[in-house]
Parts: sequence; structure tokens; C-alpha cells
Amino acid sequence: MDDAVSGSAYSDDIDDQSSGNYEYDEIGNLIGDAQEQIDSIEWTVYGKIKRITRTQPRKL
Repeated sequence: MDDAVSGSAYSDDIDDQSSGNYEYDEIGNLIGDAQEQIDSIEWTVYGKIKRITRTQPRKL
């Protein structure tokens, strides 16, 4: 998905993002990010991340 800012305006800008890349729960917490291969994010009742599960392990 494109925004109104030119892709060359910032060196670390995300130029293109597929529609539906992010997934949120009913209170607005991010629970998935397809681009980053994050399958699920579990949150504590205090609003802190408890666990992140990736579709594939991230290479370091």
C-alpha cells in the first residue's frame, strides 16, 4: 500500500506494504505482521508483549 510520501524522502521508509499486512485484536493490539513473518503476538493484561511466534525462525 502506498502513502503520500515519496519513497526517496527517507532512507528507512517502507515503500510498499501489502494490504492486510497487519492484524489487530479487538482492542487494537498488533497480533500479526505478514511482512515480518510474525504469526502471532500474545499480550499480557498489563499491555506488555508475552510471546511472539514467527512462521519461520528469524536468521541472525
